[in-house]
Parts: sequence; structure tokens; C-alpha cells
Amino acid sequence: YKNLGYWSSREDQAVWHVMIPQAGKYRVEFDWACDGSVAGNRWELSAGGEKLAGSVGSTGSWDTYQQAAVGELALPAGKLQVVMTAAVKPQGAMIDLRAIRLVPVK
Repeated sequence: YKNLGYWSSREDQAVWHVMIPQAGKYRVEFDWACDGSVAGNRWELSAGGEKLAGSVGSTGSWDTYQQAAVGELALPAGKLQVVMTAAVKPQGAMIDLRAIRLVPVK
């Protein structure tokens, strides 16, 4: 599925280096899968000094992907590091993450 999966520890994380073309608000969208048996694990995303947190919703199975907005971040222009991690030790696997999108809010 070309995803980041098997997030099972507080130390598991993904880091991206991105170029933000213009300062402003950005909608954060996930493309993910999560089996209902482990839904509810907490995640944290940080970028440009901002933080966003939430819980992983069930998509029905590890084979079913969904795309949805999970919040907004106010980001400065320039090169930023985006870090996704578990907020606490996940119960089972946390998420199969296929993509994170930062979409300018108009």
C-alpha cells in the first residue's frame, strides 16, 4: 500500500522536510487506514513551531483507506520539518499512513 505502518512505539515517528511557499493557515489532511480493533490511538504532528493532535479513527480495516482533514496549522514560509509521532504508546498498531497533505486555507 506504500504506507508508513506498524507504528507500535512512542519512539516511532516520521519526519518530512517541506517547503512552504507562503505563510498562512494550512489544512492538514491524512490518507490512512486503521482497523476498528485499534482505533482511538493518539497522534501528534508538529511543524514550524505549531502542534496538532488527535486520535486515529477507524476506516474499517487495514485494507480500507480514507482521506480527511484532521485540523489546521498556521505555518511560516520557508523550509520546515514536519514530524508525526504517537502521543502515547499505541495499543496495537497506531496507523497505516499513506500521505499527509498541507493544503492552503483560502
